[in-house]
Amino acid sequence: MSRTVVKYRFFVSAALGMEEEAAAEIQEVWGELLDLDGRPHSTPLEEFEVEKGGITFSASLHLGLQLNFFLKTPHRILLRIKEFRCRDFPKLFSEMQKLNLKEYSDLSNWKLEVAASKSRLNHEGRIEDTMMKALKLKEPLAHEALAGEIYVRFFDDNCSVSLDTTGEHLHFRGGDLHKGDAPLRETLAAFCLRKMTAGMGQTEISKIQWYDPMVGSGTFLLEVVQLFKFNSKRSFAFQSWKKTPKVLQKSETWLKNYPQASKETYKIFGSDIDAKMIEVTKQNFLRQGLQEPRLEVHDILRSRPSFELDVKSPLWVVLNPPYGERIEAGFLPSELLSAITERLKPERVGVLFSRKQVQQLASKLKGYDLLAEHSISNGGLPCVFMIWTRQ
Repeated sequence: MSRTVVKYRFFVSAALGMEEEAAAEIQEVWGELLDLDGRPHSTPLEEFEVEKGGITFSASLHLGLQLNFFLKTPHRILLRIKEFRCRDFPKLFSEMQKLNLKEYSDLSNWKLEVAASKSRLNHEGRIEDTMMKALKLKEPLAHEALAGEIYVRFFDDNCSVSLDTTGEHLHFRGGDLHKGDAPLRETLAAFCLRKMTAGMGQTEISKIQWYDPMVGSGTFLLEVVQLFKFNSKRSFAFQSWKKTPKVLQKSETWLKNYPQASKETYKIFGSDIDAKMIEVTKQNFLRQGLQEPRLEVHDILRSRPSFELDVKSPLWVVLNPPYGERIEAGFLPSELLSAITERLKPERVGVLFSRKQVQQLASKLKGYDLLAEHSISNGGLPCVFMIWTRQ
């Protein structure tokens, strides 16, 4: 007798403009997931819907939850537990009373995140009060462990109720990393690097010499090294659920079942005018248990770095320079690009500029072709990740 497989609805939340890349990432890692016996699964990925802000798809619970270990570009993964049409508070109260949160946790201090638009029920405070009463929830206290977070969305009079499977945002890779001023989120760095290396595998990427001349806390370089690694440095919200299969609740044991990523040696270089950030980058690599990159205090706008590069390996430069918005830039975008390309002659250059900086750029970069540009937001600021390749 065949076993009935229960399918659950998941929503993978992604930043605006990054939804398609998050969908591509789901497809890529799907084959890496395991069945409950610790062996590779054989379940095909069902059709999914890419929409504004994320991707919706159906999957077995243990497969959908595992995506937390692998995905690098999304924000978080939500488990949809209820969807219904609702235009009045009595119905909202009635539908919420039907939910059985005890399946997931015996605790009653769930945190509610409510958003409503284009719906008759649009008073978010009253929606939250109604749900608190219907579900008999109590206000979470600062010193107490949360049962988890419930995300409630009203749009066009349709209500969706989801549980957060992730916990702390997916950009948190673990390791208690230090950050500088106006840090680059890891999810955004991973997006840029995936665009820059589209179609390339780990071995190909590891043969490239990577250099970040404005390294900051090292986010770009850290993501280069970890682009193909599953996240074993942190815990996730679903691991404390009663409903979660026990093998997934103990991530350290479970993660040993996954094929280990090949231990490639990366050629990583970084510089910054701030000696403190050089030390921060060094410590961040050590906290992640990664090989220490070659680092130096240096200003790319004044001279060529002292690193001895391998002429047989391609050099790629990637950076997130100051935009002049939160931190003074002190240079024109064209001056920065000219300094990089004329002093280093890299094969490829990827720069995350603000939209305002892009408008200041010359139409062409001498000796280089513009390969691609991707509009994204960095901390609410409109930006463009631009990629040039040497002619």
